Amino acid sequence: MATSSSPLFLFLTKTRHALLSLTTPSRTLALTTFVLGNPSADLDSFISAVVYAFHTSKSPAGRSRRLVFPIINLPKNAATDLWRLRPEFGTALKLATDHEDTKELLNSLITVGDARNFEASGFSKSLFPTDRSGETQADRLPLVLVDHNALSIPTIDNLDNLPFNVTGCIDHHVDESQVPQTADPRIIRTGIGSCTSLVVQHLREAGLWNPLPSEPKSIAHDESDPKESSELAKLALSAILIDTANLTAEGKVSDTDREAVKFLEEIISNDTQGSASTWDREAFYREISASKESAVDLLTMPEILERDYKEWTETPSSQPDKPLRIGISSIVKPLAWLSDKASSSSKLSSNETANNHDSEALSSAIASFTAHNHLNIFGIMMASTSGKGGAFQRELLLYAPRLRDDDGRDKTLGGNAIDEFEKECSGELELEAWTGEEQTGILKGAVREGASTKIWRQRNVKISRKGVAPMLRECAKKA
Repeated sequence: MATSSSPLFLFLTKTRHALLSLTTPSRTLALTTFVLGNPSADLDSFISAVVYAFHTSKSPAGRSRRLVFPIINLPKNAATDLWRLRPEFGTALKLATDHEDTKELLNSLITVGDARNFEASGFSKSLFPTDRSGETQADRLPLVLVDHNALSIPTIDNLDNLPFNVTGCIDHHVDESQVPQTADPRIIRTGIGSCTSLVVQHLREAGLWNPLPSEPKSIAHDESDPKESSELAKLALSAILIDTANLTAEGKVSDTDREAVKFLEEIISNDTQGSASTWDREAFYREISASKESAVDLLTMPEILERDYKEWTETPSSQPDKPLRIGISSIVKPLAWLSDKASSSSKLSSNETANNHDSEALSSAIASFTAHNHLNIFGIMMASTSGKGGAFQRELLLYAPRLRDDDGRDKTLGGNAIDEFEKECSGELELEAWTGEEQTGILKGAVREGASTKIWRQRNVKISRKGVAPMLRECAKKA
């Protein structure tokens, strides 16, 4: 059993029990706020939700107490699946709480999938009701978005059926103009490496995170628990350091990130009963980074492509009645690794024993994932340290399937958008056509299917999906 002296573990277990043990979607839920991360359910999204929920659930003097539930945006998976799907979550929690049983820590979390599985709970009945007739705006549940600013839950197409009012948002992506201007907080700022940095900044400014001993205390603050503060500081640091490569990612690190790290490390240094004397940021970062990089080794090809995946819909100007669905997966492995993984998975599924590398297997995996998600454009962004001398590198693949409309005519808007992207964005991204066995196999498979496929090395490694996705979406509008 995990130690009951961990404030973070106690918070997570109590919130999970409180939410899933509710039997009716009634007055108790009206006293709650939900905090939801983005659909890719990455480390920054998860930790932003937990840190925000933990601090806002406390009751400073003069404020009424609410139940605040951090929810992981995985509708098809329960928390019991996280040890395999998101092992880096367990590593971050273990390093924050000094507890070795990562499965128990992960099982204390709540996913959207848990709501589906616990059909008798009030949360499940509210989130997936059989009848919404007679519902008023007042019946909807307060929801704070973190690490995204347009509500999205995979597998749920009609968002109007969701029982939420978006009452707050903290995000570092381009503003989608979906969050009401009246939301509080409404913090949407680009140019910040980690959303968790914005969460930390907001909590400090709102008087919801106890100040450092050297800072003046507000009357609203309770006496700070050093263990509690240290656990939350280490958890927040794990997200910020991963998203900024330990504050070394050129073009991603902002003063907000640096200030957050400085504040959080000072909290750890003041925990004289904890790990202050043994704190090693570099070793801390390396352990979480290794956990994240090795996470995909346990997954199937569809799970790899789905693991850090985001989706959008855009309307092309040439055919406004033909919306384009765009999806982009982000993977911390190079294209060669992905091709090998697809090849080995293909052989296992067909019981082949031959050692020959099937470079077209990845093309088939991409086509299958694209069809399953009904996409017009599918992209894979690969980031790794597999460059010369261990240098950080990025690779980008864009794929548009050959689709036919009801009259049997080819629909080429996806391919047109990819061509427009190459023309408009190659300079800024410093794209170079990728050459090698993997590309040859992928392109052969795509040509046979009549699909449009482009693969590049992205020499401008400063720009991640957060920057590439808006570029591609703009090109889709011009298609």
